[in-house]
Amino acid sequence: MGIVIAVPHAKNPNGSPSAVAFAKQLESILDIRDIPNYALYGNSPRDMLDLSSSEARGTSYNSDLASALRVAYILLEVHDFDSASDPTFDEDFLFAEVAKCDTEVIDQALAITNDFANVDTERIESEKHYASSLAILSFEIPTLIVYVNRDSTDLYPAAAEALAQLAEGYAPRRTDEDGSEVSIVGNPRQH
Repeated sequence: MGIVIAVPHAKNPNGSPSAVAFAKQLESILDIRDIPNYALYGNSPRDMLDLSSSEARGTSYNSDLASALRVAYILLEVHDFDSASDPTFDEDFLFAEVAKCDTEVIDQALAITNDFANVDTERIESEKHYASSLAILSFEIPTLIVYVNRDSTDLYPAAAEALAQLAEGYAPRRTDEDGSEVSIVGNPRQH
């Protein structure tokens, strides 16, 4: 399959409209680049059922997520935050680190977004990021948890482009006729 994008809090009320907007831009860029992807948007209001927690177990969202992760090579979990209502964070983007995650993905994300945005990392609780925990522990897939600032919408296209490039780097590779490694994504000679 390719890249899985999970937006657990997509449904209103108390949804994450900026996370949805960012994920749709990311999807669009991946589609233009012919990179296989599957976006999964939460279908339950956070107040009723928090799909970003272990409450997601047994839901159709979780079933779809597990099916997608079986054939994925990276998961991008997208959330948003509002620096106006939470002055703790003033960054444009936060990349979250959970237990047992591959910090190399986070380091790469920081490196490619640091030139145009105010970015940082934050260590957070695994139980509040069910999709990433499932990907890491059950499927051993690299994950990147991205928090987008609701006030940084002007930077979403550049960040989406950068993260698409990062995710493409995790695509399976094959050896070309000249001995060089080539991504099978977007390559008509992938067989």
